[in-house]
Amino acid sequence: MVAAAVCGVIAVTFGWLFVRIYSLCSVSVSREGVSQSFLLHRGALKSRASVPWDRVQRVSFSRLSYHFVVADGSNLELNTALFGDARAVITLVRQFLPPRLLAQIDSPGT
Repeated sequence: MVAAAVCGVIAVTFGWLFVRIYSLCSVSVSREGVSQSFLLHRGALKSRASVPWDRVQRVSFSRLSYHFVVADGSNLELNTALFGDARAVITLVRQFLPPRLLAQIDSPGT
């Protein structure tokens, strides 16, 4: 009984981790905007959110992750630690961000 419960907890944890890593590894940032794929999100088995920069309301950067808050309330995340050179990714993303979003990261208290 205990072994079955432990196996169940491990299976659920692995499933959550797989879905989370899939999403974090699927993010794409360009001059046009940001996009990310999701599994088991909002009732869909698989979906992709592509958001132009003008629909991104807020951006923050903490613990090596960019967090993009979209006008509809959804959130996208780019974890720079998942890349071989986090500093290069940070520099590249900063080049793509429009000035109004870049100012949010550069202003004190954000």
